[in-house]
Amino acid sequence: MKFKQYQEFLQESQQVTLVNAILDSLEDTIVRMVNAIETAHIERGLKFTDWDRKASRMMVVYDMLRSIEVYTLPTDTLVSIRANTSVKGNMEISAIIQRGEETFKLVTEAIIAGGHNIQRAHYRYLTKSNLPKTGRTEKTQEYANEIKKLSKAEKLNQDILRYQERLEVAEAKLVKNQNLTDSQISKILTDEKHFSHDNPSWEEIVDRGAAKNFQNSQAYQEFVEDSQKKGIQFWRTQNIDWVKQEKQTCEAEIKKLQSKLDAIVSTVK
Repeated sequence: MKFKQYQEFLQESQQVTLVNAILDSLEDTIVRMVNAIETAHIERGLKFTDWDRKASRMMVVYDMLRSIEVYTLPTDTLVSIRANTSVKGNMEISAIIQRGEETFKLVTEAIIAGGHNIQRAHYRYLTKSNLPKTGRTEKTQEYANEIKKLSKAEKLNQDILRYQERLEVAEAKLVKNQNLTDSQISKILTDEKHFSHDNPSWEEIVDRGAAKNFQNSQAYQEFVEDSQKKGIQFWRTQNIDWVKQEKQTCEAEIKKLQSKLDAIVSTVK
């Protein structure tokens, strides 16, 4: 999945708005914040995949926009902006914004959050400004829509990975099982003490008083051989035929899910 660089994304806009200028200026900060999220995941013993990185980056920008855009207008001018560490050890973004003939200050502190009920670490923003709220959310909504697409794509991708794992297991079983002889399968069933291969001797049958169930020892031996033959046949059904069906099912599901994933990814910026 290929995402456009933020610079490419910004250049698509005919007018360089304040929000675009802020995002462009904070590119290095965004990267550091995503890295901090990755560290938080790893410290909790959680995996951090490429999908997690893409989703985290989207969320960092989305939350950042939500904390800034609501106070600003596209026609505002960014006088200066800097990102540093607050006295509490959090990421702090300070900006001077000009609107008309006046300048205003906007400060937003990013606090990394995520407790035992929140798997994905994220940022919470506390914003202070003497700018009046504008209530604007256009750019924020753009990212919200992209996050929804990415969430759907991530779920599809995880489903594909699960089917791929099942497919690999099925293929390995087929490689191992398809060439086994009846004698080899019989040994497996004997070692497992499968009921088809765990028959008592004729002498034990006689001692148990069960000989009356068979005409003679030859009839019992034929019963044992038939039981073992059926056991081998069922083992092949379970471990070859059913595994082939599993392989076909996984291949069909992967193809279907990949088609859905490709359709979503093609629309993600």
